[in-house]
Amino acid sequence: MITDDKGKQSKKYHYDKMMTPYEKLKSPESAQDFLKPSLSFEPLEKVADWIRDNKSADQLNLAKKRLFKQINEQKKG
Repeated sequence: MITDDKGKQSKKYHYDKMMTPYEKLKSPESAQDFLKPSLSFEPLEKVADWIRDNKSADQLNLAKKRLFKQINEQKKG
């Protein structure tokens, strides 16, 4: 933790230790245990290679927009 002059604390993440959520999922030796029995990392690797980080972030933001639009429509109706 890093504390600034005003007492605000923040974490500093080292670049070499940063991981995407997918990398974090597959990092432990028991990672296969977190997947459904019918699923393996092989097809997930193909998708991970096909969809790069920026495209994935764009898809996430689009999904968020759709979700919030749907929530707002339900509140109005």
